[in-house]
Amino acid sequence: MIVGVAVLSRGVLAFIWAFASVFVLYWIARSEESDLERIFGELYLVYKSAVPMFFPRFWHTKNRSP
Repeated sequence: MIVGVAVLSRGVLAFIWAFASVFVLYWIARSEESDLERIFGELYLVYKSAVPMFFPRFWHTKNRSP
């Protein structure tokens, strides 16, 4: 959605803001992952291996158990 706003506004500043936001959101997600690994341990690692971080998988995989 952030990148979509940048495309629709056609402003250079909007593109810079959009890409900076993507990097910040990625950094926040990675820092939360380390907390979740510490709290839930092996259970979270199994879940993390079965579920993608941002984009869903629309194809079937062999390991479908979180």
